[in-house]
Amino acid sequence: MTLHKRAACAAVGLLAGFASVFAPALAETPISKDAAIARVLDASPSLEAARARMAEMDAAITQMGAKLNPTIGAEVENFTGSGPFTGLDRTEMTVTYAQQIERGNKRSLRTSLAREEAGISEAEWHVRRLDLVHMVEKAYVEAVAAKARVNTLEAQLVILRDIEAAIRKRVEVGKDSDLAAQNASIRTLNAVNRLQEAKRELEAAKLALAGLWGGSAIDFLLETEGMLSLPDAVTPVTAEAVLDGPDMAVWYKKEEARSAALRLEKANAVQDPTVRVGLRYHQMTSDVAAVASVSIPLALHDTNKGNISRARAAVTRSRFERLEVERQLSRQLMMAHTQQMTAFQTARQLEANLKAAEAAEMLVMDRMAKGAASYLDVFAAQSLLADIQAQQLDAVTRFHLAQADINRLTATYSTDVVTPAAALARDEGDQTDREGY
Repeated sequence: MTLHKRAACAAVGLLAGFASVFAPALAETPISKDAAIARVLDASPSLEAARARMAEMDAAITQMGAKLNPTIGAEVENFTGSGPFTGLDRTEMTVTYAQQIERGNKRSLRTSLAREEAGISEAEWHVRRLDLVHMVEKAYVEAVAAKARVNTLEAQLVILRDIEAAIRKRVEVGKDSDLAAQNASIRTLNAVNRLQEAKRELEAAKLALAGLWGGSAIDFLLETEGMLSLPDAVTPVTAEAVLDGPDMAVWYKKEEARSAALRLEKANAVQDPTVRVGLRYHQMTSDVAAVASVSIPLALHDTNKGNISRARAAVTRSRFERLEVERQLSRQLMMAHTQQMTAFQTARQLEANLKAAEAAEMLVMDRMAKGAASYLDVFAAQSLLADIQAQQLDAVTRFHLAQADINRLTATYSTDVVTPAAALARDEGDQTDREGY
């Protein structure tokens, strides 16, 4: 095969290198991006901790709905003393049953507050899940890009070795100097070094990906088909897309919880009476008499005014915090969209440049084979092609990393997982089986 035909085959391989990888060893296990996400979600301690937090809040709802316990009391009077009270003849015993009566719908308001706080915990579970998915998506894209970079450098090394072999033949017949052969050898050695560095970077990227699910081995194959391809157009997004996601849901729930806390503090300003009823036994006459009493605190000093003012200020603070978070998320989304658009346009522009550089390289290599071009022309054309290929890969990688950021901010789920309620039910069932209840 001639030199320029080999270059043509290598160029075709480079175009496919962005979207596919070379055949793996049989020991490697293929793992897709969604499978990697599922592994991380299944092995995440923080996600399990968030689920346990939701279980805590469910228990709090139950506790807040409990009624106040009654009080049973006993009093013994005149059981000893002086004069006529020396013995037990004048002893009086009173047994009472007391119940504090909550006014202002306090129990219902406490339960409502607990439900709002439980809603915060569930929204935070979704936020944590999105964060994990986001980390896996970016780590997977970076690993795929590292693999594509290795493929590109391997193809470039093939071309450089062919160029070096062609130049050495020209040196043997006196068409080029030893300096040309030495230059070609140095360039080949440099390409080998860059390839080894890229392979180490690939190993590091795969190790970083495996570390997300607690793994330490990198004996898996990345499924790269379509991972580094570009769509026909960039999907438009709007700043309002963040409003329906779990991030904002957390702050909506926080604001609702602060409002519920304010209503509860207002109710706490209402004084609760205590009703007592009982029986009194007179030892002297062996008679029994009924007794009853009612007591209610007087709101002379503590009217809960401070707590009400504090709760009202918390509502205001929560509202402004929500607005600030909304602005930040919207700004981040539009920045990610702008970065994606920039990367998309750059990658599209480089496609034309890449084809022109490939054609120029093939032409100059053909001319060198015919003696019409020097080795410096060949190296210049090859360096230009390698530079454009690196820029193209970088632009495509930035496009997909920006897409991962957009997926995170718009709450796009990349794989189906167990919902919080279902997960809790499963966990409770497992706990029941373990405890034997």
